[in-house]
Amino acid sequence: MPDLTPGEKMRWTARGSVVTIKAGPFVDMDGQFYVATDVDGMDRIPLAKHLLPLPEDPRVELVAKAICGDDHVRGAAYSWEEQDAMVREQYRNSARAALNALDETAVPAPLAVGDRIRILEDDHNDADVRRDDVLIVERVAAHGIFTADGWVFRHGDEGTGWERA
Repeated sequence: MPDLTPGEKMRWTARGSVVTIKAGPFVDMDGQFYVATDVDGMDRIPLAKHLLPLPEDPRVELVAKAICGDDHVRGAAYSWEEQDAMVREQYRNSARAALNALDETAVPAPLAVGDRIRILEDDHNDADVRRDDVLIVERVAAHGIFTADGWVFRHGDEGTGWERA
């Protein structure tokens, strides 16, 4: 396995968890190891032979090829197939960054008839509801969400007065 870099996420098979590489590699009598941080923020020392790469997001290759193809159309010298491994990895890094940014700003699907909402506070919007009540959406309009129980809630109250159940 090639040397890992700080910040790289790996699956630690000995523990069945994901760790983030912090430093290394180091060598002792047991073999090559790294200092890594687990999901709880604790520093661990996994052996390199117990670290596997996380599966790549299948969208990365598709987006990387699209970026490269767009560059090629605008006059770049080589198509995806003609690029060397280092250049293709640079396109993959750009694709990963773009996909991470999009994933962070993803907007949830709009509510639909039949969806369920959970109430987060007693008497929300002066309705006769209690915290943790689950209501069924009967109609969705621009000015509010109508439930089968006859209550209307504002879209903007999602996360403070109600949440998707």
